[in-house]
Order: sequence, then structure tokens, then C-alpha cells
Amino acid sequence: MTLSINDAENTAPVAMTDPTAGDRQQVTDELLAAMTAWDPKERLGAFRLWLRGSLSLVHLQVLTTRESEGPLPMSRLAEALDVSVASATGIVNRMEERRLVERH
Repeated sequence: MTLSINDAENTAPVAMTDPTAGDRQQVTDELLAAMTAWDPKERLGAFRLWLRGSLSLVHLQVLTTRESEGPLPMSRLAEALDVSVASATGIVNRMEERRLVERH
């Protein structure tokens, strides 16, 4: 399976292979190149900052989904995260306790 992603600065597609079918390191490198122009030290600094604030990759996914799609019902958020509604509710509860999100 191959997925093409267009980099915002470079319109040439970046081929990404299925990690179960090939070299996991190559997929990681391609994904990082497609996602960010940060050098490794900048990425490491960002990860450390996120961890210091108890911000997980799932939290980043929730925040990014919310930013791109606007307010969502829990069922749509669960679908976007590929988790059950109960799991999404637990994630949002913990994020709400940390004041990362607010329910309306």
C-alpha cells in the first residue's frame, strides 16, 4: 500500500509505504520529512515541552482534529481517533481536567 502526501512547501508527492510491509525506519523518516521542516533538535525540544505539559500524541491528535474540523460530537471524535466512544470520552475527560479542552 502506498500513500502520497503533498508537502506544503514542495508540491512533489512523498511516497509512504505500509509499515507492515516494509522498512519501518524508512516510513518513519518519510513521515517526519512530510510532517515538519524542524530539525531533530527542534523536534526533540517540542516533544520534551509536550511531555512536560503532560500532552500526549493522542492529545495532539484531538487538538489538531478539533482545530481542523471545529467542535465535534463525541461519536465523530471517536471515529476520527479510531477508538470507541467510551475511550474518546475518557481521553476528553482527562484533557478537560488539564484544561486542554472545554465541553459545550
